Amino acid sequence: MTPVVGLRASRGFVLLAVLAALVVMALIATAIATLAERAIEDERAIEAGLDGRLAMHSTEATLLYLLATQRMTLGGLTIDMQVNRTEDEIASNEVAMPVSPIGNEVRLDGRSYRGVGPARFALQDDRGRLSPGWVDPPLRSRLVAQLGGDPIRAEDLFATLVDYQDADDLPRLNGAEADEYRAAGLPPPPNRPLANPLELRRVLGWRELLAPLDDAALMERFTLSRVPSVNVNTAPPAVLRSLFDVDDATARRAVAFREEAPFTSSFDVWRSMGLVVGEEGGFMVFPGQGVTLATWAPGAGARRIRHWQLTPLDDGGAPWRSEYGLRLPAPPLDPRLDALADPPAPLFRDPPAAAR
Repeated sequence: MTPVVGLRASRGFVLLAVLAALVVMALIATAIATLAERAIEDERAIEAGLDGRLAMHSTEATLLYLLATQRMTLGGLTIDMQVNRTEDEIASNEVAMPVSPIGNEVRLDGRSYRGVGPARFALQDDRGRLSPGWVDPPLRSRLVAQLGGDPIRAEDLFATLVDYQDADDLPRLNGAEADEYRAAGLPPPPNRPLANPLELRRVLGWRELLAPLDDAALMERFTLSRVPSVNVNTAPPAVLRSLFDVDDATARRAVAFREEAPFTSSFDVWRSMGLVVGEEGGFMVFPGQGVTLATWAPGAGARRIRHWQLTPLDDGGAPWRSEYGLRLPAPPLDPRLDALADPPAPLFRDPPAAAR
């Protein structure tokens, strides 16, 4: 090899080495930039999650304040203590707080509202759901049939529910105690009241009955409060179907009817359901003292479920009592729905830019 050829080969090798080094450096820079971008995105997600959870807690505190200080009407939770008395209420000079709807109440039927910041919330009146331990016997077979079970076994299912919660180990007729649970390979009943509606799945016979329902649907239908009657102003269509034995279209028509104005009497209910006056009972039109609050926010993970029992008459006690808390998958944030979920009260509106 001549000196000239050797020099050219040496230069070529150096050039290739430099190019290879540049490629490696470019790959390293790209990897660093990608990692940095991912770290920034992760940090933003963590920050959004913290902001979302803080907004959820702020929304919850605001709603508890409203629940403890405002009054209820047929339309839901008032937000500014307005009083709208009918002519009959004025003429009778009633001492009790009137219940006629104002028109700007926070509805208690599980609809979504905007809360503080990015948070969303929904309030559900306990009377708008079925209480398994307090369902009237005529409704039991109807409820079981609607869930796909054998209505003939309805009383057996409610017997096992009582056995699950009572303090003794003596099974009722067609009920179930520890021996029956062990035979089925299940933990024995705790002999105490249910801790939350999802615990219904642990009751022998009920787990199969409720299998078609996900946790959100189960929570929508059932409450643990002692509610013998159902509030038709807050009950979802599935509960209305159990209550009146009507088809889904009729139940949804009743929901559309109360959207225009809350039901104010049994006659309104019978007329909207297409029933004979006096044909059905077991319902009411006014909310109770128990409410389930759901809050969620983008990036905050699961939906937070809290059940509150208002206790305004407790002597020296707190204005409310927290009975259980749960976490369920958060519903998707649909921009079309969010556009309708206006803040229901000034407390939830964003402050002016100059005040921030």
